[in-house]
Amino acid sequence: MAGDKAQLIKQNEQLRIHANLQRVPVSQSAADMKAYIDSHIQSDPLVNPVDKKDNPWADKSKCTLL
Repeated sequence: MAGDKAQLIKQNEQLRIHANLQRVPVSQSAADMKAYIDSHIQSDPLVNPVDKKDNPWADKSKCTLL
């Protein structure tokens, strides 16, 4: 019974915190996200892949046994 009360108090506090959060419109969030992506596009390895010779995981040589 005491555990249920403590859990409900914690849940109530969490709901109060969420109720007081400032909401951001999706249109503003999307614009902010687009601006961030546009400003960081040069350092994105998916858009501009790393050179093979600079890649530490790339195979250095081929197998010579075959």
